[in-house]
Amino acid sequence: MAELLAQLHPTTLLGPFMDDDHVHKVSDMQIAIYITAFFVFGRLFLDRLILEPVGKKLLHNSADVEKFPENFFKIVSYSLLFIYTYSLATHAEYYYDTVQCWTNIPQPISLEMKVWYMVQFSFNAHSFFYALFFQHKKSDYKVLLVHHIVTLFLIGGSYMAGYWRIGHLKLLVNDFADIFIAIAKVIGYLSEARKGIWKTMAPLFYVLMVLAWASTRIFVVAGFVMKSSM
Repeated sequence: MAELLAQLHPTTLLGPFMDDDHVHKVSDMQIAIYITAFFVFGRLFLDRLILEPVGKKLLHNSADVEKFPENFFKIVSYSLLFIYTYSLATHAEYYYDTVQCWTNIPQPISLEMKVWYMVQFSFNAHSFFYALFFQHKKSDYKVLLVHHIVTLFLIGGSYMAGYWRIGHLKLLVNDFADIFIAIAKVIGYLSEARKGIWKTMAPLFYVLMVLAWASTRIFVVAGFVMKSSM
């Protein structure tokens, strides 16, 4: 018991973040386990007590009720992640000069960026476990799990290899587009269940979704971020 309490002590948990040698350690990922658990159980609480009842009320128990909590949660979470990620990016030189994403490897990393990386890794890890154990199984269930696994390897790999700057910018772009994808889906559900103004808004938001996805994932990533590696 004493050993367990020692492991759970704050100084032990935060130990990986307290070094100043900027060496990327596997032990840093220990923090991600606790953050992942927080995301999983926090989302489970929100789904069961808030989002599912709201979905049933808004969608009149239609077939989309099971999808509503997932996408509404994504709207909120991706919006917060984007704000968090963008707030760090605007103070970084590599945000304005993307060539720096590929220099000085392994790249020195600050405490705030370590925390950000752990949050991003944990959020994606929680998405994998939530889809595996709690989420409604859709037709693309297996593809979704593979997507989460690949994402975790990319986030963890970029962190461990010291290429965290490019990881930062790539996730900044992804989070922005994902907000519009989730919004378009929720409005689509509402347009089918409640008609009215939602029916009018649905096509508009689908267009915005396509524009957001294409402009960020294709134009920004290919034209600016990845081009700087050449």
